[in-house]
Amino acid sequence: MVDPGYPPKRGKLLRKALKKLGVGEVVAILTHAHGDHVAALETLEPDEVYVHPAEIGSALIPECREALALGYPFHAKTDLMLFEPVSARRAKPLGSGVGPIEAIPLPGHTFGHTGLLFGKLLYVGDAVFGEKLLSKVGVPYFADHRAALASMELLLERVKGGEALLLSHGPLASGHEAARLVELNIERLAEVRRLVLSLLRGAMSDYEVAYAVLQHLGGEVNPTALLLATVTVRSVLAELYEEGLIEPCIDGKRLAWRLARQA
Repeated sequence: MVDPGYPPKRGKLLRKALKKLGVGEVVAILTHAHGDHVAALETLEPDEVYVHPAEIGSALIPECREALALGYPFHAKTDLMLFEPVSARRAKPLGSGVGPIEAIPLPGHTFGHTGLLFGKLLYVGDAVFGEKLLSKVGVPYFADHRAALASMELLLERVKGGEALLLSHGPLASGHEAARLVELNIERLAEVRRLVLSLLRGAMSDYEVAYAVLQHLGGEVNPTALLLATVTVRSVLAELYEEGLIEPCIDGKRLAWRLARQA
């Protein structure tokens, strides 16, 4: 069972369906440890759980997951959290794969994000997003957008090799359509980078930059959306800083960013 999903009660429905198929033993494999992919684990009660080693802490410790995803180590469900704090007990490190399913490293959305290949079908998890979600959120969530772009380039090569892509938040696509969706995500990240540079005026905090980018792209603006968008924007800010295009400064009592004086 790959990415049992959300809500928590979904695990019971999956177990019931598997029982009708005569399945007794259940092995769960996770692309990553975000709540919308793992919330149903507790009620699914799998015999084993596998996830990339970099994701184990987030899978076992919900507070770790929230701290990495949102920047705040919430210990209980709050309005800012998207999903209930569920722990994937007994998670084991995912190596090259499990049974007939091959693990394909696709970091970016999270640092240990992994695609899962079965035959010619590659479940890409959240390595790529569908058009509807991109339109809704404006800024797609990537903890490391540079790693995400490298993963997307890999996916383009795999599509050329005849593999179909199944997106967690999008359709099943192959050939030209699959390549178009990947390229759409690449273009969106390029646009976010361009907007960060063009909208950076004076000294602005990372949240202010993310807010400006969200507004420009027409994404929803609420506390949770801003928290998530800021993660991607911070990744872009880090790249721009490394390139010498922007620099940090103390503006009043806050950490802010501004265009580098030599830029």
